[in-house]
Amino acid sequence: TPVYRGNIIKPNEARTVPNVSYPSPPDALWTLQLTNPDGDLYKPDSECLHWLITNIHGNDLSSGTEVVPYLPPVPPKGVGYQRMVFVLYRQSAPLPELQHLKPKDNFDLRERSFNTEP
Repeated sequence: TPVYRGNIIKPNEARTVPNVSYPSPPDALWTLQLTNPDGDLYKPDSECLHWLITNIHGNDLSSGTEVVPYLPPVPPKGVGYQRMVFVLYRQSAPLPELQHLKPKDNFDLRERSFNTEP
């Protein structure tokens, strides 16, 4: 299912890792983040971090470091629509390992609490 601003994707359509593409010079470094600003069930005013890849060379996601593995949407029954937000950051230099963000249990939503804004 193609993703663009404002379209509706059902959770069963987002079960697998998305195919993300963007134009980039081959020597550029990027970080890709996918969060749900409506989906943190444990910390108010936080997001659920669904995917984080750093140090991506050009537009080759496989060249980056997957810090947080992809987690498909997991909306609780009855909550209605929730937003999923992709953010692509241009890096000026390689980032160090971000082990403190890596969940010990990929399916424990408490370990995926995140704030995009510091």
